[in-house]
Amino acid sequence: MRLRLQSSSPLQLAHLAPAFAMTVTASHGTIVVRRDGFARVLTAGMGCTVEAFQPVTLLVAGSLAQPAACSVALHATREMDEGCDGYEGYDRRAALHQQLSRRIFLQPQQPWSAAHTASLLGDTPARVRRTLFAEGAALGELCRTQRLMRLLFEAPHGHLPLTTLKHAIGWPASHDLESAFHDRFGTALHRFRCGASADATRLPLPPATPSTRHVAAPRPHHYWPSLFAA
Repeated sequence: MRLRLQSSSPLQLAHLAPAFAMTVTASHGTIVVRRDGFARVLTAGMGCTVEAFQPVTLLVAGSLAQPAACSVALHATREMDEGCDGYEGYDRRAALHQQLSRRIFLQPQQPWSAAHTASLLGDTPARVRRTLFAEGAALGELCRTQRLMRLLFEAPHGHLPLTTLKHAIGWPASHDLESAFHDRFGTALHRFRCGASADATRLPLPPATPSTRHVAAPRPHHYWPSLFAA
């Protein structure tokens, strides 16, 4: 999945939480990537790769005198054509919250709950909750984070209404998506959409078919196209 950001004023996205490795490449101007108290400044042609599950802040340091732009590539892929079966590269050593984060990002429209997750794992909802608690995670927060991360790559596609975006990423219709976006990333959703464009082929949403297989982490290969059909 690919995203292009361009701005003639500072545009910052804080607390990014990629479930897959992410590469930021500066096109022009100055781009700053901050992680663990350190900052890396990128100029035209320079790139920086952030490993999966490493929180990072991205600043497009544009100005009227010198606009800035960069591309963001998330190395996620979909390894199957039908349903939820067929995921390859399953790593049983991976923490459950990491497996689920990847699955939620790739299939945000699924009805993610302890019961649904347990059915995928062939386990019980109580055991799923206990495992996540032991890892310092909660399913509700995983859903919120990865649905918002997915929104970063879906929002730039044209001028889709907010209701369409909510449905596509599985966001509850009664919940305020714009406030959640601002609370998470520190910038307004409409401001982000003004400076963002998507570099992806659009394909239909994958079918929401339940599975009894283990949650599998897809192997990085290339970007997964948009949820929206052309």
